[in-house]
Parts: sequence; structure tokens; C-alpha cells
Amino acid sequence: MPTEVISLVIAFAGACIAFAGMLGNARKESDAAAGRMSEVIAKLNFIGDDIKEMKADYRNVAIELKEVRDIAIMAKASADSAHKRLDSAGIDQNGARV
Repeated sequence: MPTEVISLVIAFAGACIAFAGMLGNARKESDAAAGRMSEVIAKLNFIGDDIKEMKADYRNVAIELKEVRDIAIMAKASADSAHKRLDSAGIDQNGARV
């Protein structure tokens, strides 16, 4: 009889230790999952910040392109006006009077 009781106590203690080990592993796994999730969130935040920066750069380039386009339009208008004045003055492309 005492060996049966001792066997049952040892089996119960083993089951308790195994259960505690499973809980500990589950906790470690959940901590590891939370760590991986926080890494993913941090990386997504960095990607989001980079995208915002790229959008701002794109807007700046679009503004600069519009300014260059406006300058080119004004230069073309000025060149056309100069050609008209030269034509009305009778001067050809080489600078000689016609």
C-alpha cells in the first residue's frame, strides 16, 4: 500500500511539473510573439514615415517642375516677342538688315 501511495504522489507531482512547464512555455511563446509583433509594428511605422517623406518630396518636385514650366513659358513668349521685333525691324537671323 505505501508504494502505491508513493507512486501516486510521484505521478501527481510529475503531472504538476509538466503542467507548470507547459504554462511557462506558453508564456514564453506569447512573450516571443509579442516581441515579434512589436518589431513588425516598428518596421511598419518606419515604412509609413518613409512613404510620407517620399510623398512630401514628390510634392516638392511637382512644385519645382511647375516653376520651371512657368519660366520656360515666359522665356518662349519673350523669344517670340523678340523675333517679332527683329522681323518688324527687318533684321534676319544673322543680324544683317534686310
